[in-house]
Amino acid sequence: MIILNFLYYIVYRVFKLVPRRQQIDHFLASSFLAGLIMTNIITGLSLLKFFTYLNSKFAIHKLHWIVILIFIGCYFFNKWYFIKTENYKIIINVYDEKFKNQQSLIITLGIFYIISTFIGFWALAFYFDKM
Repeated sequence: MIILNFLYYIVYRVFKLVPRRQQIDHFLASSFLAGLIMTNIITGLSLLKFFTYLNSKFAIHKLHWIVILIFIGCYFFNKWYFIKTENYKIIINVYDEKFKNQQSLIITLGIFYIISTFIGFWALAFYFDKM
């Protein structure tokens, strides 16, 4: 959970860059992190050729339902873990204290994680399209 907490924190810090009237950054970070984690899971499963195995073994032609189920699972887990249990308050306080003088590094890591997740997914799709 330490990695998940840290990923939440760096995504939260990126969302804090945009000023808002209401304090909803913790909700936005939770939802967006669900999408990022889903993308990471799909990329990992694709690299392991899991979807090719499912398609050949069980003739599942509608793999997009699996992607949707993974996203729903990530979304509701994040909503429960960060928002419902109010862990976001603890995570933000702990990491704010730990990295109080390194906020620019945390924001840079957050932007790098977000961009690299989408570039990695795109590169994988491009690679499979060429096969």
